[in-house]
Amino acid sequence: MFYLCDGTDKLYFGEGTLLHVLEAGKVRKEPEVTIFPPNLQELKDKGSLSLVCVASGFYPEHVSIRWMVNGVVRVTYDQNKPILHEKDTYSISRRLILTKEEYYTPSNIFRCDASFPGSENVTKEINGEKKCTGATGKSEMHG
Repeated sequence: MFYLCDGTDKLYFGEGTLLHVLEAGKVRKEPEVTIFPPNLQELKDKGSLSLVCVASGFYPEHVSIRWMVNGVVRVTYDQNKPILHEKDTYSISRRLILTKEEYYTPSNIFRCDASFPGSENVTKEINGEKKCTGATGKSEMHG
C-alpha cells in the first residue's frame, strides 16, 4: 500500500484523479441507499421538512451523495465525511431541505444518487406525500 508522509492512503494526480489502493484481502463493496422521511416533529412544525439519504455498507470510502427533485439536481451543503464502521465498511448521509408544499405534492419525485467511482450510481427515490384532512379538520399524514 502507498502511504504519504501523513499516513493516509490517498494519492491525487492531475486535476483530482484519485488513486485508492486496497489492502490485500479487501474487496470493493457497493453502497446500499436508504431515504428517511421527515420526523414527526418536523411534520407538526410550520417550518421546512427534510429527507435524509444514507448510503451504507460500502468500501472504500469514495462515495458521494446527490439529491435530485423532479430530475433537477438540488444543491445541498451538508454532506458528511464517510464514517468507518467496525466491519471495514463506511456510511455517509446528506439532508435535503424541502418546503411543506414540495413534500406534500405527490407528483414530486425525490431521488438520492450515491456515486461510487467506476460504477453506476445506486439510487433510491420516493414521491411526495399526499396531505389529507381528517374528520377533525387537523392535518394528518398517511403513508
